[in-house]
Amino acid sequence: MRIALGQLESGADIQANLAAIDRFAASAAADGAALVAFPEYATYEKKVVDASFPAMAEPLDVLTTDVSDARRGSVT
Repeated sequence: MRIALGQLESGADIQANLAAIDRFAASAAADGAALVAFPEYATYEKKVVDASFPAMAEPLDVLTTDVSDARRGSVT
């Protein structure tokens, strides 16, 4: 199994971060990756930890990876 590791400069715009993840996942899939892993704060990151972090937290029982290539089944 070919695995890709994604590294990106995330920010506070979740939709922009997901779009970047989607582009990276599509590129990795085109290069033959079956699994793509991203850092813990890939979907939301700020330079200073403040009160916005708890509001952005997702439930523990929800799988958050919902990028288009994952939905198409080309990568995990």
